[in-house]
Amino acid sequence: MKNKTIYILAVMISTLVLASYSVYKTSGAHPGSTGAPGDLTCAQSGCHVTATVTQDTGVVNTLLFTSIDTTYTPGNNYTLTLQVSKAAIQKFGFELVALKDSTNTNIGTFTAIETTRTQKINHLASPGDTRFSMTHKTAGTTTSTPGTIQWKMRWTAPSTNVGTITFWYTTNCTNNNGLNTGDQLFLSHFQIRPVVDTTSIDTTVVTGIKQFALQNSLRAYQESNSQNLSINFSSYKEQKGKIMLYEITGKLILEKEVRFVPGHNMERIRLPENCCEGAYVVKVYTDNKLYTNKIILEK
Repeated sequence: MKNKTIYILAVMISTLVLASYSVYKTSGAHPGSTGAPGDLTCAQSGCHVTATVTQDTGVVNTLLFTSIDTTYTPGNNYTLTLQVSKAAIQKFGFELVALKDSTNTNIGTFTAIETTRTQKINHLASPGDTRFSMTHKTAGTTTSTPGTIQWKMRWTAPSTNVGTITFWYTTNCTNNNGLNTGDQLFLSHFQIRPVVDTTSIDTTVVTGIKQFALQNSLRAYQESNSQNLSINFSSYKEQKGKIMLYEITGKLILEKEVRFVPGHNMERIRLPENCCEGAYVVKVYTDNKLYTNKIILEK
């Protein structure tokens, strides 16, 4: 009878541990599981110990930053949209942190927009570096559309120019078995830089670093409540180009030949009526060079 009692107690304790694990991880990630310098991932921290960990190249994770040229102005508010796309998955999770590149320390301020789906958490990464990150809540882990989910949050830039800043984030595509086995973790990062005043640059003679900055400036976004796609591209000279829109699967949706002038260019393209919600890739070809930008389209 004594052995039977011990066995029953052991089963009850194991069940409670597993239940508490499942509830805790569904309600939010382990603080410091972003994969950022000085942080761990869910696999390394002993949470999802058998999960596969992949450095994502933009196939699964997409982070959208509302500044059209991926720059920040000190003190301004920005909306971040994190989308995850993985076929057949119905339960997801994430954790995201912002670090100042020069010191790899916490920077800016997060605020939850979807307060029932996301939350702010914190942990001490090192003496003097308390990191604040965003993660899911229980209500923010499931999706009505299998294979894709997204979360929105607000980030306020620091009050002064601190140089480049990187958002580090890990997403979890789970098998929804309530255990810490068999899940898939995807690690990504997204860099922004401070606004640089280019109004005095003579784009007809620009060289060196300034030319490089202009050549590599592409930002695309869907205009609010419309079927218009805005393409913003900075060119250091007059040149022909081609704008192309692809589904994330690689299917070409539309293309348009354009002529860019020196400096900032904005092209507005009407999206096809059959465009569905989800992640897309915008490509701009100029002078045998290719520039890309991932976007999320909404109906």
